[in-house]
Amino acid sequence: LLHVSMPPIKLVPGRGLSQRGLVSIARHCMPPSLAAHALETAADAIVHVCPAGTVKTWNRGAFETFGFTADQALGSSLTELVIPLDPKPQLDRRHLRRAPASRADGTLFTAEFTVLELTANAGAPDQGAVVTLRDASAMGETVRTLRRRVAQLESGMERLGGPARAP
Repeated sequence: LLHVSMPPIKLVPGRGLSQRGLVSIARHCMPPSLAAHALETAADAIVHVCPAGTVKTWNRGAFETFGFTADQALGSSLTELVIPLDPKPQLDRRHLRRAPASRADGTLFTAEFTVLELTANAGAPDQGAVVTLRDASAMGETVRTLRRRVAQLESGMERLGGPARAP
């Protein structure tokens, strides 16, 4: 029987474990080699940035999402590398956000990202943050399609003399 003591894990409704929960599981339950393998093979882009925003780690999901190799990304500013806006938005800590992003080939897409600040123990230097990113373009298109369809159905109901919206 193995007993592991760890902090509570927050479940995100409709999305499973939160990023903090995954990090907690990795830290408390997985051997370091397994945790490293899980992070490297994750489908999402998982990037560690130092406090100044410089990329320190770049997983396979980041390469597949953005098209930059680890050699191209390491040492670069994450916002300069993948966010085409000027001025660059601040990455809000621990909030799910969407922002325009760009791939190595210059194509633009909507990225959804979360930022997990790596807090240090008292007296230890700041460790930066882990940023998880994914392409949210398909979800955005699905939402737009559904909104158009709802508008068409409401318009059709009005033409038939029924209520445009359900009470």
